[in-house]
Amino acid sequence: MTTKLVIGLAMLVGALGCTPSPEKICNHVMEIAAKEAGDKLNDEKKSKMLDKCVKEAGEEKEKDPERYKCIAKCAMAAADFKAFRKCDDSDTCPKKDGDKDKKKADDDDKKKSDDDGDKKKKKKDDE
Repeated sequence: MTTKLVIGLAMLVGALGCTPSPEKICNHVMEIAAKEAGDKLNDEKKSKMLDKCVKEAGEEKEKDPERYKCIAKCAMAAADFKAFRKCDDSDTCPKKDGDKDKKKADDDDKKKSDDDGDKKKKKKDDE
C-alpha cells in the first residue's frame, strides 16, 4: 500500500512539473549578482533586490505561467548576467499570444500611417 502511495505521489509531482519557485530562481540570480559584483553589494541592497525579484517573478508566474516556466528554466541554467538577461527576451521566452497580437497591430498601424506630410493617399499595395 505504501509503495502505491509513493508511486502515485511521484507521478503527481511529475505531472505538475518541477518549475522552480520565484524564491529559488531569485536566490540563484542573487548568487550570480554576488559573484559578479563582489563587495559592491551590501546586505541591504541584496535584500531589496531579492524582495523585488521574488515579487516580480511571482507576478509573472500568475500572469503567464508558460512564460514563467521558460524564464525559470533559462534563469536556473544561467551562469552569469549576460546569459540571465536573455531569459526575459521575447525571442527566448515569448509572451502571451495577446501580447504578440498587440505588437502586430501596432506594427500594422505604423505601416498604414501617412507620416510623410503629403496629402496623397497611399496605394493599396503599400499597406
